[in-house]
Amino acid sequence: MTDHPKGHAQNPFTQTDIDAIKRGDDGLTHMPSGHYAARSSFGAESSFGARSSFGEGSSFGEWSSFGERCRFGKGSSFEGGNTPDDWRRPFFAVDRIGSEHRKAYFFSFGGVLHVRAGCFFGDEAAFIAKLDADKDERKSRHYRIALELARDVLGGPA
Repeated sequence: MTDHPKGHAQNPFTQTDIDAIKRGDDGLTHMPSGHYAARSSFGAESSFGARSSFGEGSSFGEWSSFGERCRFGKGSSFEGGNTPDDWRRPFFAVDRIGSEHRKAYFFSFGGVLHVRAGCFFGDEAAFIAKLDADKDERKSRHYRIALELARDVLGGPA
């Protein structure tokens, strides 16, 4: 028996604990901040508190969101099983962006920048094509600046 509270690094949340957490009235599963065991699997629309850490091989469903300073173990996967190119920086996020003022996530998978913005998920080229089709100059300018910063932060091509 451990003296550490549930969610402590020495007593991480297990898959059984995760499966027992019910969705809130907003339809999201709000996960508490804390440490999660290796190979944990989280369903779509999970939300995690600040400073959470995830063991090796964890997987996250679509539409998951993460608080500040979360850490991810090697082998964790995002957006349909993709693995980030650099585990020190698995993703880059910008909040309050776009016409809906949401959070946008940028990932580098296989050397290709990918974007999750609202209901859109795809590579950078498809995202730029969508921005061009939307014909919203302000939104396009903001996202293009975010793309430039994401490329720099995630180490993609300039």
